[in-house]
Amino acid sequence: MTIEWSRQEVLEAVRTRLLRAGAVRDEYSAVDVMAEPDGMLVIFRWRRDPNTYAIKVEFPRGSEPLRV
Repeated sequence: MTIEWSRQEVLEAVRTRLLRAGAVRDEYSAVDVMAEPDGMLVIFRWRRDPNTYAIKVEFPRGSEPLRV
């Protein structure tokens, strides 16, 4: 069975998973997840690097299952 998620529901699920306490791994720390018209920006930092980075991730499409 496929469950359709709205973009807002996907965004909130990703935020909940990445921004939760204890989600820091291998010197990585998530800062925020922001919606864009065609995807999400996952904003993060590395522990010893003063720069902030972002990776663009597309929203899931149609029948693809969402794995959180």
